[in-house]
Amino acid sequence: MSGVQTESTSDTGGGLNVGWINANDWMKYKTITIPSTGSYLIEYRVASPNSTGVLSQDLNAGATQLGTINIPNTGGWQNWQTISRTITLNAGTYDFGISAKAGGWNINWWRISKPGGRVAMQSFAESTEQSLMTIYPNPSVGEVNIRVTKPSHVNILDANGRSHFSEFVEESVTLNHLSSGFYFVRVKAADGVSATQKLVVK
Repeated sequence: MSGVQTESTSDTGGGLNVGWINANDWMKYKTITIPSTGSYLIEYRVASPNSTGVLSQDLNAGATQLGTINIPNTGGWQNWQTISRTITLNAGTYDFGISAKAGGWNINWWRISKPGGRVAMQSFAESTEQSLMTIYPNPSVGEVNIRVTKPSHVNILDANGRSHFSEFVEESVTLNHLSSGFYFVRVKAADGVSATQKLVVK
């Protein structure tokens, strides 16, 4: 990244968002895999007291420009709103970049989806230490088991960002109340290491 900082967020799921975004600041998210060529919905969770912000996204340090989206005035730095646009992506693994054509906004997360479910997600204050947790079975037809390798806070969010479980887990937890759908399981250990995995409930 260049020029940005993180802060505690009031958005669903807690954690950190990225702020202090000024013109030409940027962030890079490495090795995100797009499984098939086609149209994708990209969503951005943003907040701003201004109506002049502009977010730009690219691939591989600007080699491919994906266009821009205007950041709306959401009513405050912690009043969160999801905005989206549809783009065409070729199958492959890329470094995704986000930069500010015009600043004055915060961002909590962004994600990529395709009909049939989420295929990629990158949360701005999280690492991708997938060894932090194990989810089984996944997909699930009812009961879901989540095991963590160290005591961690576990948060389960649906595709709209609503939390369905948020508790501190010592070793494992078993859930059987989740409705059919796609979820994101976020795990954050006390030492700051965190991870996100997709969960499918049939």
